[in-house]
Amino acid sequence: MSIVTTASFVGAYKISTDNFSGLSDYISLYEPMYLRDVLGDENADELNGMSPLTTKYDELINGVTYTNESGYKKINKGLKTVLIAMIYFHYVADNFINTSVGNVRKANENSDRLTAGENAQTCVTKHNLGAMLTESDIRPFLTNYNTIKETASNSVDNAGEYTVSIASTKFLTAGDVIEIDGIEYTTTTVNEDVSVVFTTTAGLDFTGKEVKWQPFFGCNGNLIDIMTI
Repeated sequence: MSIVTTASFVGAYKISTDNFSGLSDYISLYEPMYLRDVLGDENADELNGMSPLTTKYDELINGVTYTNESGYKKINKGLKTVLIAMIYFHYVADNFINTSVGNVRKANENSDRLTAGENAQTCVTKHNLGAMLTESDIRPFLTNYNTIKETASNSVDNAGEYTVSIASTKFLTAGDVIEIDGIEYTTTTVNEDVSVVFTTTAGLDFTGKEVKWQPFFGCNGNLIDIMTI
């Protein structure tokens, strides 16, 4: 399932065309390319076809207001907006000359198509709006949640199956890896903002230990370069 659809191109990214069949091809080509560039192969593969999105990907893709590690409110406008901007750039730039695709200027009651130079400037401007979001929104979001740490308030050992209480399970789902004292454990159950469950050798106590995890492990967090004409 694509994150971006032809219906996504509205407002600032509206495309003037009577035929969107070619646009779908551009979405299929460029969406996975930019996802892999920003997220890395492992995360892009995990995201591919995911429906519904897990919380971490929903906040990354669709945007969210969050509190960063310094206690300040931050807005992530979402990676989807970046994808729309990049696909818009490639599609309109490639299709301007020989098709009805393009931007128009309003002249009284009529609309005239922009010149090739004006259209190029518009395409680059839209590209750069998306590129700037990777620096202002996407990378800070990924950096903020690079590693999440919580202190275990309680630990219950049931013959090697441990229920460890932590105040927040932000972005954790069953099957994710957590780390305690440098040792990795795979969660079998996550009780949201209550506890995590995993199995290992019996007779241990994790109370007071630091539990940490990396929700976006492997993310490249690459920035998209600003273009000039």
